[in-house]
Amino acid sequence: MTTLLQLALAFIIVLVVPGFAASLAIFPRFNQIDITERFAISIGLSITIVIAAGMLISYGAAVTGYGGGITVLSLSATLGLVTVLGLLIWAMRATSLAISTRRQARKQRQASLDESTRGKPATAGSPLFDKERDADWYQEMTSKREDTATSGKDYRPKRGA
Repeated sequence: MTTLLQLALAFIIVLVVPGFAASLAIFPRFNQIDITERFAISIGLSITIVIAAGMLISYGAAVTGYGGGITVLSLSATLGLVTVLGLLIWAMRATSLAISTRRQARKQRQASLDESTRGKPATAGSPLFDKERDADWYQEMTSKREDTATSGKDYRPKRGA
């Protein structure tokens, strides 16, 4: 029974994991392709990666004169390295995509805010700076801070106060 479980895990590790990491590196967003497409791409990429890794290990053994050739250890190390490399590329691409998406959303919000307030006078509820209201609020907050600094109490203004 354990040999069957070991065989199933070996097939998953060899025929899915490296290709899944490579598919994440190629398509960094999870909703970019369907899960069935990602699974099919993972299997195809894994087979390609295993063949290429075997050829490179064999070629390296022939060039260097090392007689080890393709062993379980060398193939496992190579597949692990390819998997980690794919995951690192995915992490960097996903991070840069998230940052650019946030910047784009911020620009769109600013553009819509600029568009909605262009040519309109400032009212009490507008997001524009209201000198009188903000000056009164600032003066009130600084006087409360001075009072609490002398009394020793920790004053934190409540929301809306």
